[in-house]
Amino acid sequence: MKTRLAIAASLLSVALAGCSDASESGDTALDRYLCQQSDLDGRFLQLVSGAFSRDDLGGLGLDPAARKREYRAAGMERGRFVFWKESLPKPPFDPPMNVVCQVLVFESQEQAADWVASLDADAEDLAASGILWLPGGRRLTEEIAPIVGARAFRVTAEEGPARVTLIATYAAEGSIVRSVFAGDRDGRVTSDYVRAIWEAQATRLAGD
Repeated sequence: MKTRLAIAASLLSVALAGCSDASESGDTALDRYLCQQSDLDGRFLQLVSGAFSRDDLGGLGLDPAARKREYRAAGMERGRFVFWKESLPKPPFDPPMNVVCQVLVFESQEQAADWVASLDADAEDLAASGILWLPGGRRLTEEIAPIVGARAFRVTAEEGPARVTLIATYAAEGSIVRSVFAGDRDGRVTSDYVRAIWEAQATRLAGD
């Protein structure tokens, strides 16, 4: 079993490398479903973005072999993501907000919907559902009210000085699953904050 440190290092190396060469012809068209700066409330810097395979994503969990089999059976194929960090003025200031937006591609509409329906408030499952990292110590998870039709979960995690509060959201749209993950160190993230991102995306996509 990988140590928590190794898992964190693995995720960071995957993200910074842009993940594996999982892109296919036309896959960049999926980027319209990812957050753009205009969708976010405040000033944000785009730190990294890229494509990944289901094995890249499955490999980030505590039991990579089992997670890869699970994602293969679920019909997951690949995904794309973008990671934004809030740009703050000079200190003193609150810890920055981090936002990861992600799109997963499935073989069929039914499989995408089934995968979202199968999610539960399990910290390990949620941690392995996207290009994100949670401290490996004490974790509390709960499902909260849907946000603009998306299933939503609140996760708090703490290990030593590292702590995160995260809202994770998932919505199946045809054969893709869109997600917004937003969080910060001090638990300032709210459902209304995440709702504003989903609504801004919806307005933009409707105008495309």
